[in-house]
Amino acid sequence: MLSGTHTVQLEHGFHQNRYAEYYFSLDLDLTKIESKSAFIRTLLSVFNSIKIPFPTLEMSSEKGVKLHAFYF
Repeated sequence: MLSGTHTVQLEHGFHQNRYAEYYFSLDLDLTKIESKSAFIRTLLSVFNSIKIPFPTLEMSSEKGVKLHAFYF
């Protein structure tokens, strides 16, 4: 256990300030693109494993609301 109660944190000399973070972004599923070519389907399947960055909205209790142009 990394933190436990406040007294345990003080006894071991560390403090973790926990807070919630939420990220909202788009995600593309390239395998849903229909193609008759087996090569194109394979290529789309390979590229589907790579994350394509989109603008991301970050919401947290510490930082508030932030917009990221690209977030990985």
